[in-house]
Amino acid sequence: MQKWRKAITLIIQKALWYPLGVFLVHQLAASGFRANLYDVYPWLDIPMHLAGGFAMAVFIGISLRVLASEECIALDDAVVRAVLILSLTTTAAVIWEFAEWSCDRVLATRSQVSLDDTMLDVLLGMVGGTTSILLFESRAIVARFRRKARVKEGVALGDAGC
Repeated sequence: MQKWRKAITLIIQKALWYPLGVFLVHQLAASGFRANLYDVYPWLDIPMHLAGGFAMAVFIGISLRVLASEECIALDDAVVRAVLILSLTTTAAVIWEFAEWSCDRVLATRSQVSLDDTMLDVLLGMVGGTTSILLFESRAIVARFRRKARVKEGVALGDAGC
């Protein structure tokens, strides 16, 4: 239990700031000083969803690394980690869109303009997550495939009697 408590504390200190920062910018843009900036600048929605997906993927990636370093989970495979990061980032994007839909129904907001807009929002979250994976996980993924290739070459050479 102590290692989980330490891991959660580290995650809060190291990783939670990324999605919270994007959420804070979103709240400021949505409330604006005199107008909702999303109404004034409709294109602002696109970079915000990209940034949200990126920030969520960074949060998830750091969280997985902290949990592994504190021996709360065993996650040594870089490809599995990347798939998990993208899957959880996509799940977060879908949950965000459900929250927007719920606010539109319950609070009479108008966050979701159309189904096309909603699907684009989820896609942009996934693109942001993929960008994060390419920036922060690609080195580990390439190293994994190089190790596997060397092992296969070694086995092949060993079978040939070399």
